[in-house]
Amino acid sequence: MSSVARRLGRVVTLTDSPRHAMVSPVDALAEVMAGRHLAVAFQPIVARTPASDHEHWQVDGIEALVRARAASGSVLRPDRLLPAIARAGLLQPLFMFVLAESLATWRSLRVQGFRLGLSVNLHAEALQDDDLPRTILSLLEVTGVDPERFTIELTESGPIADLGRAARNIWRLRRHRVRVALDDFGSHFSTQTRLDSLDVDEVKIDKSLVLGLECMDEQRRIVEHVVALAHQRGMTVVAEGVETHASLDLLGSLGVDRAQGYLLGRPQFEAQLPPVLRRWGRASAVDVVCSHPQLSLPGFHEGRAD
Repeated sequence: MSSVARRLGRVVTLTDSPRHAMVSPVDALAEVMAGRHLAVAFQPIVARTPASDHEHWQVDGIEALVRARAASGSVLRPDRLLPAIARAGLLQPLFMFVLAESLATWRSLRVQGFRLGLSVNLHAEALQDDDLPRTILSLLEVTGVDPERFTIELTESGPIADLGRAARNIWRLRRHRVRVALDDFGSHFSTQTRLDSLDVDEVKIDKSLVLGLECMDEQRRIVEHVVALAHQRGMTVVAEGVETHASLDLLGSLGVDRAQGYLLGRPQFEAQLPPVLRRWGRASAVDVVCSHPQLSLPGFHEGRAD
């Protein structure tokens, strides 16, 4: 049995049926990544909880982020990793790998007393697979993850071939209370047109609109517009790439519901997560948390990870 299959065995019993067998992508991905080892890191997501005197931000969930590490410990930047995997046609098996690893980690954290939401990225084109919703729902049921605390984050690098089919499969997931988010809003093809086409629960503002937000009036107006548009449609808004207290304060004043970024926590591997999460649990406000040194990915030499 492959390493991925053994990991999946912690989550779901594999059958011998060709229709349901999960093919390990490890060999193909190893070839693409020139021997690097795939791993999944997790970045905290915090939620805004207004208080009488000021706003608090408390840890609410984690986002799974795939990484490729060389034997030396160096980590390949995502903007180099994912295009290579896409060119090899391996985005779908990569998603299954990340999903399995993430659910196993979520279950381990639950045993340790943590109650968190979990977000996993899915390339939007994968929604052309009508079997995918059933597969996702089956894995959630086996691991005991509440669908309301699980979010599929739709990423994209081009137009979706069949928007109608994608919308139907999103509906199948949301009908069973799985949350769906439109990732990287404000970049690529994530526009208001896409919001009109796909019924989602959450919009994630791309970090390109968040970095330097406190200094750029035009960016502030765009973020303000996105927040208003999303809230009118009953969606929550997440800001990515938060790196300064000033931008976090401004995002809170603009009505952003959730946030993530280096200020709030860097991506961590499973073994490193509990200390970070416990630190959040002991703190009532984000500035208390940020007074502690941030952890980082071991051997991360090739660029920023979020």
